[in-house]
Amino acid sequence: MKLFILGNGFDIAHHIKTEYSDFKRFLENYNPEILESDMPNPIISLKDGKLYCDSKNAANIIWHLIDNAERHISDDIYNENIEWKHVEESMGKLDYSECFDNYFGDWNYEGDCPEYEWKYSLKNQYRSLQIAAAVLQIQDFFSKWVNQIDISEAEIKTDFKNLVTKDDLFINFNYTDILESIYHYNNIWHIHGKKGSKKIIFGHCNIDFDYESYENILYGSSAILKNIHYALLKDVPTIISENNILWEKLKEVSSVYTYGFSYSYVDLPYINKIIKSCPNCKEWYIEEYPSEKEINKYTNYIKKLGFKGNINKFKIAK
Repeated sequence: MKLFILGNGFDIAHHIKTEYSDFKRFLENYNPEILESDMPNPIISLKDGKLYCDSKNAANIIWHLIDNAERHISDDIYNENIEWKHVEESMGKLDYSECFDNYFGDWNYEGDCPEYEWKYSLKNQYRSLQIAAAVLQIQDFFSKWVNQIDISEAEIKTDFKNLVTKDDLFINFNYTDILESIYHYNNIWHIHGKKGSKKIIFGHCNIDFDYESYENILYGSSAILKNIHYALLKDVPTIISENNILWEKLKEVSSVYTYGFSYSYVDLPYINKIIKSCPNCKEWYIEEYPSEKEINKYTNYIKKLGFKGNINKFKIAK
């Protein structure tokens, strides 16, 4: 039995609009004023026991945060092609300090005066609550975006279809149903949920939060910003523990194929679990679309995670 691990590159190869830019465009269409305005200063309230600000302002703040993260990532990887793996990683590195730029207007903080320090702290706390009310809606926006993704233009990849037999298994990190609707395959495990399901999972894996920096620079904001950071965390250990039936199935796997999967840091624990769950797997194949440098990096990850078999490339040309 073969195991296919599919990432966002699989959907993109099938002409599905699931790139990072497509999610940004969804937010822009939701609130066209985003492109013409700075980060807003919304009114917040409690709704069903949770912080709330209106969704258009929330979309605006989220867009600006991930747009800033995008530019930082571009600098880090010297590459304008922002892949989905970098989006999730960026969620753990959002620079909330940019939300405070120009927020105070002509506010003059005199640090040696307790009264000014108290007022400054309160202003920072309120701004942090505004950010929380907006950013914590990102899951709703993401789910809405996933549920409107159109797969009608997807076409069968003959080379891929010829690889697959009826007994093969799929671990799909995507949210679309191309495998079911276009290929009519079974044995599909949507590890992060799929279009139409109640739970869509995405997030970062950065457990570190620079509490002291925020407390030093934006006194009074750090506790709330820390809560946002951990609310966006993808709980991979729990996801792994909830899928024991899947890991049991992998005992019969003899070879693994990864297609459009970028081996992002946030998803490496899954690869580790897959390797440990496939004692009879002797062959691992990486689709050759990435650069040779990327393939070498992926190969090193797989070996460091304990795979002892052969690692080769495979090609999907048509």
